[in-house]
Amino acid sequence: MFPASPAQQPQANGVPPVASLQSGAPEVTGQITTVVARPYDPKAINQSQEADKKLLVKALKQFDIVKSAEHDWRVKAAKELEFCDEIQHWGEDRKNQRGAKPSLEFDLIGPAVDQVVNNMRQNPPEPRVSGVGGGADKATAQVAMGILRNIDNDSASEVAWTYSYELAVKIGRGWVKCEFV
Repeated sequence: MFPASPAQQPQANGVPPVASLQSGAPEVTGQITTVVARPYDPKAINQSQEADKKLLVKALKQFDIVKSAEHDWRVKAAKELEFCDEIQHWGEDRKNQRGAKPSLEFDLIGPAVDQVVNNMRQNPPEPRVSGVGGGADKATAQVAMGILRNIDNDSASEVAWTYSYELAVKIGRGWVKCEFV
């Protein structure tokens, strides 16, 4: 569309110059060369970050509780996805019992899942905002609905909605994470 400004022009090696994200700050003349990701090191937290450490410990404890509570369901869900997606209906022990005999596998579940998911694709879910209660009014609700429709269109959210619905059909649980920043 428009030519890049001189500050955005790549240098000789093709790497653009690093610019400060703060407005009014002087431009940094270095180049991006390496990004290093380091694992979490609890020893690196100093005394001034004690509150962050407590929050992290609490989050890890809660994660362990959820992980242990959902472990059995997650194992079953993985088996269901393997059964539906990879069409492995014969267990290894059954295949070994049959020896050289053929063990045919037919996808009888996939078409049924597709039928349900395709019905959702024809009538996709839409968030609704109602201007009822708490001092809300219809005009504000209509503005909020317009904003939601715009976000929905701009983000191509139908892919996320469809995939989460497909997971809900296959394993009983599907989810979409929406973040507003």
